[in-house]
Amino acid sequence: MKDKPSINNMHAEIPVLTQAAARTDIVKALTVEIAIALHRLLGTKIAAQFLRNHKIDIAIALRVLLHPYQRRQYA
Repeated sequence: MKDKPSINNMHAEIPVLTQAAARTDIVKALTVEIAIALHRLLGTKIAAQFLRNHKIDIAIALRVLLHPYQRRQYA
């Protein structure tokens, strides 16, 4: 029988937060992670607008949306 997750290990069940924590700018990291999800669900145009509206640098936006193989990789 599995134990219920405790508040101390909840981050292990939320990979986006774990990934974002590895970056120095948490707000920007979470914004990028949301944009990646939007890209998958709604397409490039919506994700690009989201990144622009949240003042994410164009170089980051291009890399995230057009070159997914250049995204940061997490184990």
